[in-house]
Amino acid sequence: MLVKVVAAVLMNNDIIFLPRRAETLKSKPGLLEFPGGKVEEGESNVIALARELKEELSIRVNPNDIEDFEGNYLTTDKIELSAYFVKKWEGDLILNSEINSEIVSMNINNLYTVDDLLETDKKFIPSILNHLKKDSLKLQKN
Repeated sequence: MLVKVVAAVLMNNDIIFLPRRAETLKSKPGLLEFPGGKVEEGESNVIALARELKEELSIRVNPNDIEDFEGNYLTTDKIELSAYFVKKWEGDLILNSEINSEIVSMNINNLYTVDDLLETDKKFIPSILNHLKKDSLKLQKN
């Protein structure tokens, strides 16, 4: 059975925030990732993502502020992963040291240069940048 997992493309303006997985984790220690986690029984994806962001980064996210985008879903032999944009939250990003060791922030346009991003998360980069490009074009028209 596949495990349902959700992840946040955590952004403020053109800056993306990528937590680094703690070295003590058994799975993929030291790699950067889009924050998130497993969807629990009976939870929707957006409720699970809001919960995970509170647990991992101490931020409060209104589920209505969680945006999906074209190409935000992928399946591997072990997981069903859905990614969402989170551009609004309350509180400061505070790490849970059992999960993450630091938060790296960078301009979204540099996302392709991140070699140590989880391989599954890398697969979302074209869709993320395409969505942001479409959003930018919409704003320019208005």
